[in-house]
Amino acid sequence: MRIAFVHFPGRLVRLEAGRAGEGPTEFLFGGVELERQGHVVEHYEVDPDVPAGRAAQRLVDRQAGLGRLPPHASATILRQTRALLPALAETEVVVATTTGTAMALGAWRRARRLRTPLIGIVAGLLNDPWSRARRATTIPLLRQMHAMLYGPGEAPGLMALDERLAGRVHVNPFGVDARFWSPGSEPTEGALAIGSDGHRDWATLVAAASHRTASDASGQRQRQVRDHSSGSIRDRFRLENDQPVGVALSPPTIVMSCPSGVTYVYV
Repeated sequence: MRIAFVHFPGRLVRLEAGRAGEGPTEFLFGGVELERQGHVVEHYEVDPDVPAGRAAQRLVDRQAGLGRLPPHASATILRQTRALLPALAETEVVVATTTGTAMALGAWRRARRLRTPLIGIVAGLLNDPWSRARRATTIPLLRQMHAMLYGPGEAPGLMALDERLAGRVHVNPFGVDARFWSPGSEPTEGALAIGSDGHRDWATLVAAASHRTASDASGQRQRQVRDHSSGSIRDRFRLENDQPVGVALSPPTIVMSCPSGVTYVYV
């Protein structure tokens, strides 16, 4: 099968090392593993930092920011993915590896400019409440793809949006390249999770560090949230129904850096 992956920057520079086994492959979303199984895989990148015209930004980016268009909708990504359409038409499956590329390619499929089946790896779609306008503009794009989630947090919410999304929302517990990474000789001081989506799998995140601390007297695991980049306390929470609930706690601590997309868990 001929498969195209559409990434944000930083993937192509890691491709040859991943293929040679000299670097981790999780940055390529399974593309290297598919090649090893005999598939033909092509990788493309689009850059969200490439400038777009002011009128296009007002029409797309600003309206997305106001909650009227799909989350992560971007004029420059629409333009750059449009340039890829002839190449993507020659493939059998397209995998969009970010929410932004998934929304853009979903828009091109809805416009019948792309007919190749689309898999969109998405996260954070439900971070903010949806207006009627966002529902009207986003649900038709989700119908154009199979949405792939890293964890189960967003799945019920996405499937509740529209009955026609049944069978189109999938959870793939994405992990690291176990052929490259291995446990170190020194004991770890915590766990590391990548991502900044608001519906992350809190239960698994806490369980990864739970062996280093005990539950408190009430039987609830309690943690403190700190912004690692600034060192300031951001919030404090306990888990109720696998979601964080604000409470005042003392250490142990979960150290988070959501703006950079990295979550450090120390206990």
